[in-house]
Order: sequence, then structure tokens, then C-alpha cells
Amino acid sequence: MLPFIFITTSLLVYPVLGRGLIKYTKDRHKLRTLILRFLISASIIVLAAVALNLITISECFNWFCLTFIYCTVSTTIWHLHESQGGLLTNLLVYTIFGFGYLMATLGFLFILIFSAEMEAVQSKWLTSELIYKERNIGSGPDPSIRLKQIEIYKQIRWFPLLAKKFSEIEYDEWNHPLQPLLDISVSQDSKKLYMKSQVEGYKVWKWCDSITLEKPNL
Repeated sequence: MLPFIFITTSLLVYPVLGRGLIKYTKDRHKLRTLILRFLISASIIVLAAVALNLITISECFNWFCLTFIYCTVSTTIWHLHESQGGLLTNLLVYTIFGFGYLMATLGFLFILIFSAEMEAVQSKWLTSELIYKERNIGSGPDPSIRLKQIEIYKQIRWFPLLAKKFSEIEYDEWNHPLQPLLDISVSQDSKKLYMKSQVEGYKVWKWCDSITLEKPNL
């Protein structure tokens, strides 16, 4: 539910917060410029981290950073609306904010489905520096997409608040279903992550695999 809470809250709160910041800085142009520069710089840093497969070790802070981008978008739109006016900025305000409020209220089910695929069903530390994340992808409208996504992140030694993804594997569950939560174990001797699953239906599907955890130091 963590992604759902952050996404819904950002759609409802950030347009109001952005409007409040623009009204507060109406006669404080230097302060407004400073705020806009900070918001844009912070958003660029977040997007760069996403592109580089970097996360923080806090799941809450990760989602806060991602949804914070909408605060930058909201504040920038309100700034353009006040400084330039015109049909285009009015269209941006009503289209973007209207769609956001619609999704956060009447369309909350779509956000719930989307966020369910974004949220890790299993997230844990494998060792003192390795983070394991497991996602089930396939709750959307296309029934042919049923995937199990495994991601391994390694903590960056010189900045331990960050971790970088070094392994990602997807398993297709269309013909071979897997458990909602895989059984996992780590062998310190072989430096491997072992995963196994057993699903019972009209027959028994047994599955196992392993991932090598030996990677260069970050």
C-alpha cells in the first residue's frame, strides 16, 4: 500500500502546495526563483538516480522522492499560469490537475492496480550490504503478462544510504506458476542466492534457481 498512499497523496496535495507557494512568493521574486531552482534541481537528481538504478535504503524515502517530482511539476505550472496566463497555461492547469484529482478519487482503483505492481511483495536484507526485492507483475488488464521480477541491490560503501542495482531477472509465470512469495536462502560459502517455489493445483509445479551474489565492490 506504500506506493498507493504516496501517489494518491501527491496527486491531491502537491497542486495545492504548489499554488500556495506561488501565492506566498507573489511579491518575493528572488525567493520564488530560489524555490523553483531547488525543486527542479532535486527532481533532476531523482531522475538521474532512477536512470542509474540507484535507490536509498529507505523504501518510504524512495517513494517520497519519486512522487516529489509532481510537486515540481505543480509549482512550475502554477508559476507559468501566473506569470504568462493565456489559453495554454489554463489548459495545462485544468488538464493535468483535473486528471490527477480524477485519478486520485474516482480512478483510485487504477492507481491501486498500478501501485500493486510497483510495490515489492518481499524486500529484505540478504547480507549486511545486499538488498533483495521481489515483485509480482501482472495484475493489469492483459492476462498474458504474469511475471516474477527479482532485483538485487548492493549498498554503496562510500555512501551507505544509497544502493545500486546489479542484478535483475524476470521469470514468466504464464506456463509455470510460482509462489506469491518465493522461499529464499543465501549461501555464504558459494556466495549465491537460492530461490525455490512449489505450487499445487491440478498438478504440482516445482521450481528452483540461483543468483550469484559475487559482484565488484561499489
